[in-house]
Amino acid sequence: MIIIFTIKSYIKKPNTIIKDLTILNDNYKDFFAELGDEKAIEKIVKDIDTDYIEGAIYLKYNETILMDFTYWDIIDQLWAYMVNLVDDSLKNQETEFYFPDQPIKLQIKSLSNNFTLLSIESTTKTQITLPKYDFYKAILESAKEFFLKTQEYFGNAVEYSYESELINKLENELANMI
Repeated sequence: MIIIFTIKSYIKKPNTIIKDLTILNDNYKDFFAELGDEKAIEKIVKDIDTDYIEGAIYLKYNETILMDFTYWDIIDQLWAYMVNLVDDSLKNQETEFYFPDQPIKLQIKSLSNNFTLLSIESTTKTQITLPKYDFYKAILESAKEFFLKTQEYFGNAVEYSYESELINKLENELANMI
């Protein structure tokens, strides 16, 4: 089986109010712009508070959606938490964090050298066993892309050098694990 992770970052459009989470996934384009869609981001970048960049990380493993648009939050902090999660899980058997602005818990538990258990707990609990190396690699690549693109869009208004350095360090650690 081919392992496929789909991870995309979306920025919430300013001045859009999300009132109903049940319609969010089907109508996400009304509320979010994909980070890679430069034309859409350039239209909204001037209206975004860089201290509170809201957005969503869409995370899918093969055909299983693990994080969708209902998990939107302060996206740059959420990505920093994800990078720290990889760092912590390389040192510890189990680690967790709560989303910056929502009561959502994300937990990683090492099952072996090759597999990890990902748990996401909000109103429901999702658990899935993932290939550790591929999952961490996908998270780090997507985080790096997020921080680079966000830096391009917002310039000096944001600072992600710590996160970038940590990602590079973790990528080297992962490369040595193979």
